[in-house]
Amino acid sequence: MTTADTSVTAEDRPPRRVIYLCILGVFLLPHAPVRGELDVSEAALVGMVLDAMEANYNVIRTAELDVREEVRDAGVRQDSVHRFETPAGGTVEVIRRPVSRWMLHVTIDSEKVRIDRSEGDATKKPVGTFLLAGDECIHFVNGAQAAWIRRRGEMPGMLPLDPRQFGVDDIRRDIPRIFEEDDIVSAAIVRDDQGQTHVKIVTQSPKAGQAVYEFSEAASYLPTRRLTHWPDGSVLQVIDVSYQEVGDGEARFPRRLRQRFYSEGATRTPDDPDWRQQLTREVAGEIAVNHSIPEDVFQFQVPAGVRVSDNLRR
Repeated sequence: MTTADTSVTAEDRPPRRVIYLCILGVFLLPHAPVRGELDVSEAALVGMVLDAMEANYNVIRTAELDVREEVRDAGVRQDSVHRFETPAGGTVEVIRRPVSRWMLHVTIDSEKVRIDRSEGDATKKPVGTFLLAGDECIHFVNGAQAAWIRRRGEMPGMLPLDPRQFGVDDIRRDIPRIFEEDDIVSAAIVRDDQGQTHVKIVTQSPKAGQAVYEFSEAASYLPTRRLTHWPDGSVLQVIDVSYQEVGDGEARFPRRLRQRFYSEGATRTPDDPDWRQQLTREVAGEIAVNHSIPEDVFQFQVPAGVRVSDNLRR
């Protein structure tokens, strides 16, 4: 999610004790008898998790980190290469492997995010660069010698590269926007088998169907799980996010993301190991928080000779 323009100190954040007392207060709020709209306690829970995310990431003005990415495809036994011609005249090469690995170098400064992606590890030449600045995105693919400049909403559907958006499955919409645009079916406090407290929010989208979001008390009510189902009720996709403390414990930042896809009818258990495809992203090493980042890091120049598709300036 994006951060505010003004910096916020640790003293400005709502104390965790206050947040917890607010949760307890939710139980005492009256419930509206009419369904179809959120009652007072449900609306309070939605507002609480949105406030918790904003307060957390307002503390993190800048961040720089490396992320290991791994994709495992249970349906692929050996490497295969497929090439496709794009309408713009370029060529896209799709390589499928049983296991693929990349290293992402992520640089964040407020609403500006740069991700340099290398195949295998960070010592190799980057295969692509994403540069996000507010609503504008530059996507450069080194091997294809092609670049795209477009608005965030024009991006292809893919998992967000900005770790602050982990917990959703589409780079085009963060959680505040999802909660604004989609119908919220319900919001409730639940406890898991280990006695951990979570806020569970269910949304309904005309295009994507129903999704279940969980926000864990142990993670300061940041998003920890997203779950979707096939029409028959079996699990389609589950995203799990874990966190670590940064900035002397003043805030939390994602440590690990795991996204699993299942075939229709395969399982009704989100933690079933019989997945079809699994993607993991895990922070490698330390996260540098709130240090100075040169402005030219976010002034990416597309190399000469690269075909550019510019949706902003046509």
